[in-house]
Amino acid sequence: MIADLRLGRWQDVLADVECDAFISDPQYSDRVHDGHNALENRESLPYEPMDKAKIVEVMEHWSPRTRGWMVIMTSHDLIPAWEDSLRSAGRYVFAPLPVIDRGSRVRMQGDGPSSWTVWMIVARPKTKAMSRWGTLPGVYERYSGDERSPRRGGKPLGVMCDIVGDYSRLGDLICDPYAGAATTLLAARMKGRISVGSEVDPEAYAEAMARLNGSYMVDMFDQLELQGRIAKPAPKKDPGKEKGRHQGPFPHFNGPVYEPPIDHGRLTKQLDRVREMMRDGQWRTLSEIEKITRDPPASISAQLRHLRKKRFGSWIVDKQRRGANSGLWEYRLREGNCHERP
Repeated sequence: MIADLRLGRWQDVLADVECDAFISDPQYSDRVHDGHNALENRESLPYEPMDKAKIVEVMEHWSPRTRGWMVIMTSHDLIPAWEDSLRSAGRYVFAPLPVIDRGSRVRMQGDGPSSWTVWMIVARPKTKAMSRWGTLPGVYERYSGDERSPRRGGKPLGVMCDIVGDYSRLGDLICDPYAGAATTLLAARMKGRISVGSEVDPEAYAEAMARLNGSYMVDMFDQLELQGRIAKPAPKKDPGKEKGRHQGPFPHFNGPVYEPPIDHGRLTKQLDRVREMMRDGQWRTLSEIEKITRDPPASISAQLRHLRKKRFGSWIVDKQRRGANSGLWEYRLREGNCHERP
């Protein structure tokens, strides 16, 4: 998918852009910037802090040019300003959501708690179609092994993939006018979206372009779904077929109680987490996998079975006892073709 990153101020290089979703992590308040710049052994941030006037400028320009969700990361002290500006733009504003990266910022001087949380403000147009979007997670948290951004303050790639996947649809155009290391644009590419963004700092821009030109795997399920939608029209619904069983052209879960609008996103994320942490070929028990992915053992076991199926990649899942006389089983994932029926 196309990821178009432009060097310069968004007012100059993105003036003609309209998008389906605005997902961005702009600079934070002067308090946050001053605290960062005051610490020893840290370079000063190369851009000005955000303030109410800049927030109003962002909203006045981007809200009428964004057809769907607006998703903004911010510091806690700027939450009221963003909320007021979004409401003034006529959008429905939800309660702030925490985005947690445990251990990301450790307080090295003074006293008080470390800062592991930034806040995500989300708002949508007040339309009937958007009101039917569906329930979304109430928190986003970096999981073990999730790649952190190379730039200070950047968000983990897995977290941004989840956010992009939740607040946009396949093939949508995502805009990030404060791109930094281009994690949002990279997540959009991996999730089968088109993206455009801007970055004012030449050094950050060069790092971002190197990431965008690197080899990152496109999400298999989103890619196949997008290809299926382009290749042929969605099939007509057959009321005589089993309720909850997917009838589309791309890989899906199934079962007598499976409801795609409710279950597909949740199960896909579970499968992604299990696959990505097990693809290193190491032996692990279900409890060891649980500690990393934080999914229930029964769900992990189900996803390991799914990974053996052709529509999910025909992975080889090895199983053995941990110790000759042990009742504890461990598992290993290997690329290959187990030839199991889908």
